Parts: sequence; structure tokens; C-alpha cells
Amino acid sequence: MNSPANKLVFLLGGARSGKSIFAEQCALAFDNVLYFATALEPANNDTEFSERIKKHKARRPAHWKTFEPPDSLELLTEACHSLTKRGQNAAVVVDCATLWLAGVLTRSFDHYSVAQLPRHLVVEAEHFLQMLTALPATVFVVSNEVGEGVVPPAASGRLFRDSLGQLNMQLMEKAQWGCVFSAGRALMVKRPQAQENSALETVSVVQAQQLIALMKATNLRH
Repeated sequence: MNSPANKLVFLLGGARSGKSIFAEQCALAFDNVLYFATALEPANNDTEFSERIKKHKARRPAHWKTFEPPDSLELLTEACHSLTKRGQNAAVVVDCATLWLAGVLTRSFDHYSVAQLPRHLVVEAEHFLQMLTALPATVFVVSNEVGEGVVPPAASGRLFRDSLGQLNMQLMEKAQWGCVFSAGRALMVKRPQAQENSALETVSVVQAQQLIALMKATNLRH
């Protein structure tokens, strides 16, 4: 049996824009879901952030397999290939690229100089992209748009903003499908060439069920 082709769906938006719930609603259409939750439990008694993590966990169906720090993409990849060998299709949800990059940056401060950090983040992001695009699954990647606010006052904040902006551009470039979120609405800004239609607007509002229907039409699940 041939391995399923990798398909990438990129979901970009601001905080509380609806992107995570949308990704989870899409993933419900799949028999097997591998969930890469990138948020680290706060070490400074941040009860509000801990509560956010608990709410995210409570939303996920019990049969979804969750990978959390310190679990790695390598472990998720092994699980994905194991499903493929058994002839089972899978969806992967990565929520989110923003906190994945924040974790990389936090871990890197003690090992890289200020001058070395930008290049290190580029290398890590390239590896991240390679891993995601090699998965034999439909991959929903959630990320934040952080470049539309004020300029961060600290150099580390500016480095994070710039690095995430670059990663987001690369994710959208690799994706077959791309949606940008605003106030709970998903605006489809990218679709496969087979779905291009002069009668359709370049940007259109779409719901999770509609996206899944379009995905089925182009055999994205197989």
C-alpha cells in the first residue's frame, strides 16, 4: 500500500480568533488524530495560563493521542508512520507554531550568543518544516499573527516577532490550503490549483465542514 501524501493546512490568526477550534473541528473528520500541543506548563505559578492549557486538553476527544513537551516531533512521526503501516489514515494538529518557536527561543538563550540566535532559529524552523511536510498525513498547523501590533521594545521580542513572521510565510508557502482568521471567521486565502475557479473570490469565508468537503473533493484525506 502506498503511503498517504502529505497535505498541509495552515491556519493563521490573532489571539482568540477561532483558529484552534477550527483545526479541531476539521480533525474530527478523521479516524485517527495526533495532537502536538506545544505549550509548556508555566514554571512561575501562572495559574491563568495553566487554566488555558487545561481548557484546551478538555476540548480534545479522549481517543486523540496527544504529544506534549518534552515529547518531540520525532515521536509523533513514529506514531504517524505506525498508523500508515496499518492502513489507517490520520490527521495531525499542531497547536501552535507560535509556542513551538517560543520554546525553541527560551531553550536557546543559555547556549547561543545574541549574534548566533537568528541563524539558530532559522535552522530549527527549517527542521520543523521538513518534519511536518514529511508526515504521511493531513497536517493542520495553527499559528499566530504577531506582526501587526507595536514594535517590541526588547531585542529578543523583535527577534521572536521577525522569526515567527518568516516561519509563517514559509508555512503558507508549503501549505495546500491556507486560512486567515479574524473575529471567528476563517478567510480562505489559498487553495489547491484544482479548486481555483474564476467565479470564486480569491478570499472567501469558510467553515470547518465546508473546508472538509472541499478537501474530500480533492482527495486530501487519502
